[in-house]
Amino acid sequence: MEHNPRRRRGRTRATLIQTRSFAPKSKISALFDSLCNLLIMSSLMGVIFLSLEHHCNVCRSKCDVFSIAKELNDISNNLTDMKNSYTYLESRILKFSEELPKIEGQVDILEALANTIERGNFGWNPKTHLALPNVDVFLNGDFKVKRANKTKISW
Repeated sequence: MEHNPRRRRGRTRATLIQTRSFAPKSKISALFDSLCNLLIMSSLMGVIFLSLEHHCNVCRSKCDVFSIAKELNDISNNLTDMKNSYTYLESRILKFSEELPKIEGQVDILEALANTIERGNFGWNPKTHLALPNVDVFLNGDFKVKRANKTKISW
Protein backbone atom coordinates (compact mmCIF):
# COMPACT_ATOMS: atom_id res chain seq x y z
CA MET A 1 0.00 0.00 0.00
CA GLU A 2 1.06 3.37 -0.84
CA HIS A 3 0.89 6.09 1.63
CA ASN A 4 0.15 9.61 0.55
CA PRO A 5 1.01 12.30 2.99
CA ARG A 6 -1.76 14.58 4.13
CA ARG A 7 -2.09 17.86 2.33
CA ARG A 8 -1.94 21.00 4.27
CA ARG A 9 -4.73 23.46 4.06
CA GLY A 10 -3.11 26.76 4.50
CA ARG A 11 -0.46 28.62 2.66
CA THR A 12 2.32 26.66 1.38
CA ARG A 13 5.53 27.63 2.94
CA ALA A 14 7.45 27.83 -0.17
CA THR A 15 5.89 30.02 -2.84
CA LEU A 16 7.41 30.28 -6.18
CA ILE A 17 7.07 33.61 -7.85
CA GLN A 18 6.64 33.24 -11.52
CA THR A 19 7.34 36.11 -13.75
CA ARG A 20 5.83 36.53 -17.16
CA SER A 21 7.05 38.76 -19.76
CA PHE A 22 4.47 40.65 -21.85
CA ALA A 23 5.62 41.51 -25.29
CA PRO A 24 3.70 44.26 -27.11
CA LYS A 25 1.73 43.06 -30.16
CA SER A 26 2.45 44.28 -33.58
CA LYS A 27 0.18 46.78 -35.32
CA ILE A 28 -1.05 44.24 -37.86
CA SER A 29 -2.06 41.84 -35.11
CA ALA A 30 -3.86 44.62 -33.19
CA LEU A 31 -5.74 45.66 -36.34
CA PHE A 32 -6.74 42.06 -37.00
CA ASP A 33 -7.95 41.67 -33.41
CA SER A 34 -10.00 44.87 -33.73
CA LEU A 35 -11.59 43.65 -36.96
CA CYS A 36 -12.45 40.32 -35.34
CA ASN A 37 -14.00 42.13 -32.36
CA LEU A 38 -16.01 44.35 -34.75
CA LEU A 39 -17.19 41.30 -36.70
CA ILE A 40 -18.23 39.51 -33.50
CA MET A 41 -20.08 42.57 -32.17
CA SER A 42 -21.88 43.19 -35.47
CA SER A 43 -22.91 39.52 -35.73
CA LEU A 44 -24.23 39.65 -32.14
CA MET A 45 -26.22 42.79 -32.98
CA GLY A 46 -27.60 41.04 -36.08
CA VAL A 47 -28.67 38.02 -34.02
CA ILE A 48 -30.32 40.30 -31.45
CA PHE A 49 -32.11 42.21 -34.22
CA LEU A 50 -33.36 39.00 -35.84
CA SER A 51 -34.57 37.61 -32.51
CA LEU A 52 -36.43 40.87 -31.75
CA GLU A 53 -37.99 40.83 -35.22
CA HIS A 54 -39.08 37.23 -34.70
CA HIS A 55 -40.55 38.17 -31.30
CA CYS A 56 -42.48 41.06 -32.86
CA ASN A 57 -43.82 38.78 -35.61
CA VAL A 58 -44.97 36.30 -32.96
CA CYS A 59 -46.71 39.12 -31.07
CA ARG A 60 -48.41 40.29 -34.27
CA SER A 61 -49.53 36.76 -35.01
CA LYS A 62 -51.08 36.62 -31.52
CA CYS A 63 -52.99 39.78 -32.34
CA ASP A 64 -54.10 38.14 -35.56
CA VAL A 65 -55.30 35.16 -33.51
CA PHE A 66 -57.52 37.50 -31.50
CA SER A 67 -58.95 39.08 -34.64
CA ILE A 68 -59.47 35.62 -36.13
CA ALA A 69 -61.33 34.56 -32.98
CA LYS A 70 -63.53 37.66 -33.25
CA GLU A 71 -64.26 36.89 -36.91
CA LEU A 72 -65.10 33.30 -35.96
CA ASN A 73 -67.57 34.61 -33.37
CA ASP A 74 -69.15 36.82 -36.05
CA ILE A 75 -69.41 33.83 -38.38
CA SER A 76 -71.05 31.74 -35.64
CA ASN A 77 -73.56 34.55 -34.98
CA ASN A 78 -74.37 34.72 -38.69
CA LEU A 79 -74.81 30.95 -38.81
CA THR A 80 -77.17 31.15 -35.82
CA ASP A 81 -79.22 33.82 -37.60
CA MET A 82 -79.32 31.68 -40.75
CA LYS A 83 -80.47 28.68 -38.70
CA ASN A 84 -83.24 30.75 -37.08
CA SER A 85 -84.33 32.06 -40.48
CA TYR A 86 -84.33 28.53 -41.87
CA THR A 87 -86.46 27.32 -38.94
CA TYR A 88 -88.90 30.20 -39.46
CA LEU A 89 -89.07 29.46 -43.20
CA GLU A 90 -89.61 25.78 -42.50
CA SER A 91 -92.50 26.54 -40.14
CA ARG A 92 -94.08 28.85 -42.74
CA ILE A 93 -93.78 26.19 -45.46
CA LEU A 94 -95.31 23.61 -43.10
CA LYS A 95 -98.21 25.96 -42.33
CA PHE A 96 -98.71 26.64 -46.05
CA SER A 97 -98.65 22.91 -46.84
CA GLU A 98 -101.37 22.40 -44.20
CA GLU A 99 -103.48 25.16 -45.77
CA LEU A 100 -102.88 23.98 -49.34
CA PRO A 101 -105.62 21.27 -49.36
CA LYS A 102 -108.15 23.85 -48.12
CA ILE A 103 -107.13 26.25 -50.86
CA GLU A 104 -107.33 23.46 -53.46
CA GLY A 105 -110.85 22.60 -52.24
CA GLN A 106 -111.90 26.24 -52.56
CA VAL A 107 -110.43 26.40 -56.06
CA ASP A 108 -112.36 23.24 -57.01
CA ILE A 109 -115.60 24.81 -55.75
CA LEU A 110 -114.92 28.00 -57.71
CA GLU A 111 -114.17 25.98 -60.87
CA ALA A 112 -117.42 24.02 -60.48
CA LEU A 113 -119.35 27.26 -59.98
CA ALA A 114 -117.70 28.81 -63.07
CA ASN A 115 -118.55 25.73 -65.15
CA THR A 116 -122.16 25.86 -63.96
CA ILE A 117 -122.46 29.53 -64.86
CA GLU A 118 -120.99 28.91 -68.30
CA ARG A 119 -123.40 26.04 -69.04
CA GLY A 120 -126.66 27.83 -68.51
CA ASN A 121 -129.14 29.40 -66.13
CA PHE A 122 -128.35 27.13 -63.20
CA GLY A 123 -126.17 29.69 -61.51
CA TRP A 124 -127.22 32.82 -59.67
CA ASN A 125 -128.11 35.66 -61.99
CA PRO A 126 -127.64 39.05 -60.34
CA LYS A 127 -130.02 40.71 -62.83
CA THR A 128 -133.09 38.80 -61.66
CA HIS A 129 -135.00 40.32 -58.76
CA LEU A 130 -136.42 38.01 -56.18
CA ALA A 131 -139.52 38.93 -54.18
CA LEU A 132 -138.64 39.74 -50.60
CA PRO A 133 -140.68 38.03 -47.88
CA ASN A 134 -143.27 40.10 -46.05
CA VAL A 135 -141.98 40.72 -42.56
CA ASP A 136 -143.99 42.83 -40.11
CA VAL A 137 -142.15 44.28 -37.16
CA PHE A 138 -144.15 45.40 -34.15
CA LEU A 139 -142.61 47.68 -31.59
CA ASN A 140 -144.90 46.81 -28.67
CA GLY A 141 -143.21 43.47 -27.98
CA ASP A 142 -145.59 41.15 -29.81
CA PHE A 143 -143.50 39.82 -32.65
CA LYS A 144 -145.12 38.02 -35.51
CA VAL A 145 -143.32 36.95 -38.62
CA LYS A 146 -145.23 36.34 -41.81
CA ARG A 147 -143.52 34.15 -44.28
CA ALA A 148 -144.19 33.62 -47.90
CA ASN A 149 -146.18 30.49 -47.11
CA LYS A 150 -148.36 32.47 -44.61
CA THR A 151 -147.34 30.67 -41.42
CA LYS A 152 -147.27 32.69 -38.20
CA ILE A 153 -144.72 32.35 -35.49
CA SER A 154 -145.34 34.21 -32.25
CA TRP A 155 -143.08 34.44 -29.30
